[in-house]
Amino acid sequence: MTVGVDVYTTVPHADDASTSFRRTIADTIRWSEAAGAVGLSLPGGHDRPDPWVGAQYVLERSETLVPLIATDAADLHPLATARKIAALAAVYGRRVDLDLVATEHPGELRALGIFLDHHQRHDRLAEYGQVIAALLSPGGVHTYRGHYYEISSARVHPALPAGCTPRLFVTGSSPAATAAGRVLGAIRISDAPALDGAAPDAQRPHGGGLRLGLIARETAAQAWQEAHRRHPEAGADEPDSVFWAHPQQAAAARCPYLVGSAADVAQALARYVDLGLEVLVLGPVHDEDDLQAAIGALRLAERLAAGRSASPMRGWSVDPMPGHHATGPLRAAPVDK
Repeated sequence: MTVGVDVYTTVPHADDASTSFRRTIADTIRWSEAAGAVGLSLPGGHDRPDPWVGAQYVLERSETLVPLIATDAADLHPLATARKIAALAAVYGRRVDLDLVATEHPGELRALGIFLDHHQRHDRLAEYGQVIAALLSPGGVHTYRGHYYEISSARVHPALPAGCTPRLFVTGSSPAATAAGRVLGAIRISDAPALDGAAPDAQRPHGGGLRLGLIARETAAQAWQEAHRRHPEAGADEPDSVFWAHPQQAAAARCPYLVGSAADVAQALARYVDLGLEVLVLGPVHDEDDLQAAIGALRLAERLAAGRSASPMRGWSVDPMPGHHATGPLRAAPVDK
């Protein structure tokens, strides 16, 4: 049996200098394509460059990478988002994927004048994705009437080219994010949970996609030396396991990491694969060798998982998502309510 995890690398957080951002994204594009990554995640947030501009740069500077563009319903009208997706596909002949995010950052919510609560923001996000899916479906959409959006006689020009239907992701681990992902038939991405010492039901990642960094070296000592070099504020103590939660709170990473020898990292990763990992959004890497080591550990984990089971375990703690396929298209929801 072959177990395959799709990898999206992540553009590291660069400083405010434009030359630094160009150099950072250009290097990451080159390393990611050489490592065989499916795509490149372009995070959103007001402290980062516009991910749509970054997506165009990825398409221009690579042959195969798929941009994974983070966007909030507050960022763009769904018609504008659908037009951008279709236009990029028409110009470059390649798809772009969409990572739907409902921001929780108080400063960004204030800046945008958003006063919806957590559940309302995710309800709106689900409608947002439905409108985009309908607009990108063959024949487009004429009318949509929902709680947050109402459009009439709306179409996307040019129409989305054949073979360029994007994958849809929803980021978040809350029940509201789960519900939005289920409505959209999307792959849900959450920060990887620590599996060691957790109750069996808690050992199940959510939604098929995880955001997780990897620092794999020949020895655990070498890996932890590199980890503490990147995050000196964390102190010199090493956790009892390879799971390291500290980078989840760091602006440069924003996700947990697995740190250790290549064999130990692969063993830990294999547990996530056993539980149904389909998509790995890899935390920022330091250089090309760092990325190659991470990919090597992941491929070893896939082999370990394949050797343990005749078929992958899909042990998610959420209900199956209707119409979901690991590489499947956006599904147009009914547009007349």
